[in-house]
Amino acid sequence: MFGGKRILDETLVAEATRKHISNRGGAKYPRLDDPDAGDDADAASDWGMGYGWQFWRCVPEGVYRGDGMRGQFCVVMPGQDAVLAVTAGTDDMQGVLRSVWDKLLPGMNTDGLPVPDDGQAQLDALLSSRVLPCAEGGKTSPLMERINGAEYVFDNNDIIKFNFNGELLTISQAEQPGGCNFTAGYGRHVDNNNNIAASWAWNKNGALVVKHIPTRHAFTQINEYKFNGDTAELTVKWGGDVRFMKGKRS
Repeated sequence: MFGGKRILDETLVAEATRKHISNRGGAKYPRLDDPDAGDDADAASDWGMGYGWQFWRCVPEGVYRGDGMRGQFCVVMPGQDAVLAVTAGTDDMQGVLRSVWDKLLPGMNTDGLPVPDDGQAQLDALLSSRVLPCAEGGKTSPLMERINGAEYVFDNNDIIKFNFNGELLTISQAEQPGGCNFTAGYGRHVDNNNNIAASWAWNKNGALVVKHIPTRHAFTQINEYKFNGDTAELTVKWGGDVRFMKGKRS
């Protein structure tokens, strides 16, 4: 209902969000007349409660959701007359939902909750205190002098150049086609005009870690460079994906 008018028929919503297909691990392909056939996995998984018409059913009774990659959720809780939108970038999607069931849902009720007079101020203060940690590690390495100003050519024809200037590291990355230049800070994120904030550090294994935070995206990208003589190995972690590349000093 919206503005006193019915937008969707109740029977259509009920049919779209009920269990049509079993989706538990190890389940056999179900008969349409018996969606429960073959259910034999852990019922605590939100990916094992059944699938409707492009809706996933959730562990709490009557709750269902729209489900996107890496933690994009639209969770509908009819019993609480509430909808929760989540924008995330994580490998632990079950952990996000479990926190909703364990922390948020028990505090909700149909009578509503009292809102303190300074509730918005409390929320603003909490949100302003949330930060993403910088790359962790040391500021110096015996390798810095050798790679400072050097260019490395990688498998995908990327040419990456490193320039250290105190606590700042500028990386020039020439690709085929196009290119990307940005500056990272030690102990702080440096905002760049290309919508990337970045920080760097030398980790305990002697690798140069550069942390990229695309300010218009939910993910963080971690680049780890390992140098050995005139060669380099680059590991890129982006969301749940990992890529490896080898390079050589030009």
